[in-house]
Amino acid sequence: MASGIIVIILLITIGVLLLKGKATFLIAGYNTLSETEREK
Repeated sequence: MASGIIVIILLITIGVLLLKGKATFLIAGYNTLSETEREK
C-alpha cells in the first residue's frame, strides 16, 4: 500500500514537471528538434 502511494506521488511529480516544461530533457527526441518546433 505504501509503495503504491510512493509510485503515484512520483508519477504525479514527473507529470507536473513535464507539463511545466521543466523536465523536457527527459523526453526522447526532444533535443533533436529545431528551436521553432520546441516552442510549440
